[in-house]
Amino acid sequence: MADGNGDLILQTINPERRGVRINGTRYELRVPHELTMAEMTRVDGVFLRLGRVANGHAAPDEERAFFAEMVDVLEMIVVDVPRHVLEAVLPAHRILVLSAFFGLPLETGAANPPEKRERKRAAKKRPSRSRSARS
Repeated sequence: MADGNGDLILQTINPERRGVRINGTRYELRVPHELTMAEMTRVDGVFLRLGRVANGHAAPDEERAFFAEMVDVLEMIVVDVPRHVLEAVLPAHRILVLSAFFGLPLETGAANPPEKRERKRAAKKRPSRSRSARS
């Protein structure tokens, strides 16, 4: 956003952080621009390899190594979380935390409560107005 002098104003102080609750404790997630280029490259690499693992194209040893590396990556993006807490997180939940970091929509009960699902279903059932119906 620029003012009349052509200055650029970036709101990078106190960025809004998403949160994740692990075993009843809330932890904040860093936002991508808080990471160094090397950290972001590592996070991106893990995220890109996720497709290979999720699609079953990884050998069992490769899959175990991938989920172990995810703990290292999650340590970078989850603020002040003890390592033993991350190690106890199920692999599928590690993927959800990584997805939340990237701001991807999550389809879990907590992220998609029943009332929100009902509104979506109701919106889909509404008849659409076509041009021919209006003429």
